[in-house]
Amino acid sequence: MEVSIVVPHAALDVGPGVAQMWYLLTGRVGEDQEFSESSVGVLPPGLRLEAPPIALATQTPLGALPPLTPAAAPIAPGEPLPSPQAPSKTAPAPQAPMSPEIFAAAPAPQAPASPFLVLPKRSILFATNRTVRAATGTPSERFGDDLDATIRRGSCLVNIPIENHVQGSLELPRWFNWNDPTRFFLIDATNILDDQEFRAMLRGGNSRRDVLIYVHGFNTPFDFAVMRLAQIVHDIRFAGVPVAFSWPSHGSVWDYDQDEQNAERSVDDLAAVLKEAIDEQAARPEALRGKVHVIAHSLGNRVTLRALDALDSELPAGERPFGQLILAAPDVSVAEFTQRLPAAHRRSDRTSLYFCPDDNALLASQARHPGEPRAGRGVVPVDGLDNIDARKANTSFLGHGYWADVKQLLIDLQMLINLGWPPNQRVFTLESVAGPPPYWGLR
Repeated sequence: MEVSIVVPHAALDVGPGVAQMWYLLTGRVGEDQEFSESSVGVLPPGLRLEAPPIALATQTPLGALPPLTPAAAPIAPGEPLPSPQAPSKTAPAPQAPMSPEIFAAAPAPQAPASPFLVLPKRSILFATNRTVRAATGTPSERFGDDLDATIRRGSCLVNIPIENHVQGSLELPRWFNWNDPTRFFLIDATNILDDQEFRAMLRGGNSRRDVLIYVHGFNTPFDFAVMRLAQIVHDIRFAGVPVAFSWPSHGSVWDYDQDEQNAERSVDDLAAVLKEAIDEQAARPEALRGKVHVIAHSLGNRVTLRALDALDSELPAGERPFGQLILAAPDVSVAEFTQRLPAAHRRSDRTSLYFCPDDNALLASQARHPGEPRAGRGVVPVDGLDNIDARKANTSFLGHGYWADVKQLLIDLQMLINLGWPPNQRVFTLESVAGPPPYWGLR
């Protein structure tokens, strides 16, 4: 059944100067969310949100909608609308309006000038310090799981099943499937680039483009890291240059100790790649200069925080070359996380911790590190850090891959990376939690 929802302009209570609006539409049946669609994307240059968005949720067909007036009490998201034939005896409690100053006072979003294009084939840059074990084959057949003294750079052409892809899913073929490009993410080609070619692609051409560097975690083969980044780029509509830094993880749950050693020995190599990315942006004309964003997951956070700590002393005082620093499910002790975060925070526009108290993979890691609780399992009270509880996005027993598997969280990343919105503007996806200490929770 198709349902059309029409919201009268008068019911939105917006000024005459508002030309465009963004929305998040959520459909529910009882307690279960059935779908969620958002218009959030990259704001055109110079356009800013002037008033808080208004959410309207309904479980009833259009014919049952009551008349809306500007004076009508707001309906809480997920609550059924009262029927006009049988008015509700108890109206939903009005939600406290958000101050427009929250939106008007925010800095203009740092969105890339390049538009996002939906492409069935997308180029993903990579830098890896894995050994080379074959000249041909799939990337995971070509690159090994041991540490090499050389950083190799290149690009992978990734097939994206755009007609059948579900946001938050990484559709991969199993051993009994054909490699059907209409159904699965596939790596079509892998090319090694020399330093000059890689740097040219990092610059992103003649338009302003940000860079997004992804540092994967434990138990991650090369192929998976590249295709995961392709999925993220597609799902959050990132218009910049994506780069996967793949350190030599063995891609097996039984090799944690070896992965941990390889991760810790990859710090200098990641620092070199990060420095390369920010140097290329710094060398561009100011009008074309973009930001370098970083997403680190799991054990990749240990590599990232140590690399940023090492870079801190090399960069000029006051320079912030990094945009959004996103620390997802960090397999880092709270003590080390707290110690190294200030350097990362000094060099980025915003640092965000996505944690889940039900992360059983980090619980297992914590058992291997007695007396060292993991930062990815709770609030870490550090000044300037946005703590975001993502337990509502946890859909698996391990509870470790939520950051890229759930549409609601991907929409949150979309607003954070593409628009630079702080948590109090991401009212589509986040709600404040009193604490103590105060933090944010996924809706």
